[in-house]
Amino acid sequence: NIFDTNNSEEIDAFIDEYIGPDDETDIASKQVICIQMINCLKELLKRHNHTVSDVFGDEYIIWKKIINFESILCVKQWVYNLISFSVRYVCNEDKQTNDTLFLEVMSYVNSNYNEQNILNDLSEHLNLSINYLSTIFKSVYGVTLYDYVIDKRIHEAKKLLTQTNMSVTDIAKKIGYSNNAYFTTAFKNRVGMTPLQFKKNFLKAK
Repeated sequence: NIFDTNNSEEIDAFIDEYIGPDDETDIASKQVICIQMINCLKELLKRHNHTVSDVFGDEYIIWKKIINFESILCVKQWVYNLISFSVRYVCNEDKQTNDTLFLEVMSYVNSNYNEQNILNDLSEHLNLSINYLSTIFKSVYGVTLYDYVIDKRIHEAKKLLTQTNMSVTDIAKKIGYSNNAYFTTAFKNRVGMTPLQFKKNFLKAK
């Protein structure tokens, strides 16, 4: 059972044996093998009470990828990612591992909250779906990962509003918002007033 290992070398060996030699003239048959492997993976995940969508989000994206492969190397790398993601997903179910994963997510968000595509970047960084990461994060911290990112950004915005002379537009960009209006809305939803109102109230209270 491939889920019994979390060793990259063993996964590589399994893929080389299953897919076969790097014959670039035989890409079509490799795509058929990929389809067979996905169906097997679905059955294995089902035995662990999971689905492909649990691990990777929209299952359609996986089937679409198969059609677009241009080389056997791409096929093998993709299958490796597919299997390793699934293995980590199943192996990460115990509480201790979830706590460790939570700390990884927290650390990454705290260091990269100002990246506009932070959730996608986080998913790629940890090789796990956003849906799964959000579930783990909320089970440990009590709020969704999306809400935590917003809270972190607003917290940093407050410091910039009170400790610098930066404009609202510059602050929005610095904390990860490309759209000033979106930042203002997010800030007002959390604080109850716009960034400018917050700054004015702070200056009045000094």
